[in-house]
Amino acid sequence: TQVQYTHDWAHAVDLVNQGKGSMAWCLKPLKLKEIMIAVGHGHRLPQKSTFFYPKPLTGLLFNLL
Repeated sequence: TQVQYTHDWAHAVDLVNQGKGSMAWCLKPLKLKEIMIAVGHGHRLPQKSTFFYPKPLTGLLFNLL
């Protein structure tokens, strides 16, 4: 089984319509408050569940370090 990730729901639907996938899951993004509650309880979030756009400029800070 191969799983692909895209933040663009239209792209996911196109992949299924083109036969390049058998299904697409479209999920609502987590709210910041929901993330903070989960992390505050020690839970780890699934991969890509913390995808944000636009990306924060943290790379500029860490690049200097």
